[in-house]
Amino acid sequence: MGIPLHRRALLAAAATLPLVAHGAPPAAIDPFCGPNMLTIGDAWAAIESDRKILAFQIINSDSSDWPNRLAALAAHLRFIQNKTPLTEGALQKSLAAALDIIGLERKRTTSEAAHGMSSAITESWDDIQIHLRRIESQLPEVLKIPSRSLSPSAGGRPPRLEVRMLSDSTPLLRTDAEYRFKLSSSSAGRLLPSALTPSFGSLVHVLVVDQHLSDYQHCHPVSGDLPGEWKFQFSPKTSNAYRAFIQVTPKQSGTVESIPTNLTQTDQNFITEASLKQEKLSCSLTQITGVLEFPDTHPVPGAQTTCRILIRKHDSNASLTLDSEDGYVAKLTVFSENLKYARHLHSMLAQADASAPSRIEFAFAPPEAGFYRIFADLRVDGAAVQLQFGVLVKPVTP
Repeated sequence: MGIPLHRRALLAAAATLPLVAHGAPPAAIDPFCGPNMLTIGDAWAAIESDRKILAFQIINSDSSDWPNRLAALAAHLRFIQNKTPLTEGALQKSLAAALDIIGLERKRTTSEAAHGMSSAITESWDDIQIHLRRIESQLPEVLKIPSRSLSPSAGGRPPRLEVRMLSDSTPLLRTDAEYRFKLSSSSAGRLLPSALTPSFGSLVHVLVVDQHLSDYQHCHPVSGDLPGEWKFQFSPKTSNAYRAFIQVTPKQSGTVESIPTNLTQTDQNFITEASLKQEKLSCSLTQITGVLEFPDTHPVPGAQTTCRILIRKHDSNASLTLDSEDGYVAKLTVFSENLKYARHLHSMLAQADASAPSRIEFAFAPPEAGFYRIFADLRVDGAAVQLQFGVLVKPVTP
């Protein structure tokens, strides 16, 4: 049965009122929600984002951020609970049940998450998802609209982070160049280290790549001499122009931000030459070969696809040892051909069988059609190696 028009209008009006209108002071808002959360729709959009991130992390056996993600999810649900006095009692019961199960699972699985016990995390997430789907079916569609979609002046998505470079070194071929920068946002101002959540063991990651996607280096900046300052060094292996993606996770949003900035002063667009945009699903080095496969379907724009890298020595009978760091054996980074998109993740070994090649699996969700370069950094028998693959993502035809 649909919601009557007069009641739908009443619900929509209630959804757009700030939380303080219902008698709760602003200080009662959980800090995980952040200052940009004003309506039920904002909270639901945050929940949808949390669901995607958690599902992605579980696929990649990454449980390091599990407790914080559950805390953020609970904060968004409490926000909805406090702002829905006009909704049906069934929704209130579902919200209360979801908060109870999240609280219990967070306590029960925090230790498992710290020790990378992905099976326990997966079971907990399946139970939580049942409650979230029930809430999704009970929450009227009119309440799911974010405030930025209701207000023309809100202007799209919440404010992004900004990076201000404090040095403009021009990198010279095979010579260390040092860069310093600061991070800020329009809502939080200058971001100090205390405002960031560590990801894969570091507060800040810098993904450096040249314009032709041939030289990629991963840097971990250290604190500089000034408050909020970061610095890193890299040595370019080509004479091409370079761009860096500075990747952080602010505690306020809990969302990974990747901010591009040019390391080479140039008036040219960062576009990969057409001759270099060739699909390359096999990479052969001195001792090993890597093959990129798509067990389900070839990647398409806007959809998540499982990718698999098979690694073997040229002598198929020789043993292969992939060294792990905190349980991960591969650091994977994906760049788009126009260098506007970058994605970094870690992956565990999916198979270690003497009779079969080593297998690494990860999820890939290209935002649009085009060419993508995938770099896989590993340590094989104690030596650092980098595999490079090229993937062509074609537009979806009607």
